[in-house]
Order: sequence, then structure tokens, then C-alpha cells
Amino acid sequence: LSTTPAFCRIWVFIDGCVYVVIGMLMAWASLERHILIFHHRWVETTLGRILLHYVPLTFCWLYPTIFYGAIFFVLPCDISFKYHLATCGYY
Repeated sequence: LSTTPAFCRIWVFIDGCVYVVIGMLMAWASLERHILIFHHRWVETTLGRILLHYVPLTFCWLYPTIFYGAIFFVLPCDISFKYHLATCGYY
């Protein structure tokens, strides 16, 4: 779409981040399903709902975003992009 280093960095960031977030959310969804079926009383209170539903979902989204943001944008790295390859040949 575009042959600029900024586009390639953003493309790779979104690609890598979304891939990890999906994996983490699927893993948490299976654990949460077990909790909802066998330990449904844990999430009956507001505190239980916050600790066992909202906090893990936020962590599953926030941790990879911060990690990949630091890896791709903060750490200095001199990379030559290959604009004819998918994800600019970054991996």
C-alpha cells in the first residue's frame, strides 16, 4: 500500500499485536468458561466480576500492546525493509 518505513512499522505492530491478543483472549475465554460453569459463585459479586472478567480482559489487551509498542517503536533498531514482501520482511 505504501513504501515508507513508518507504514511498515505500524503494519508490523498491528499484525504482531493482534496475533498475540487473539491468542491470549482465546486462552482466557476457555478459562473463564470453566469458571462460569463450575465456579459461578465467584463472579456473582461486583468485585468478583471485576477481578475475574474485566481485569484479565484488560491485561490481555494492554500487555501485548505495550510490549510490542516498546519493541517496535522505542528500542532503536536499524532495519532495511523489503517492501515487496508481506509485513515488509520485518520478521
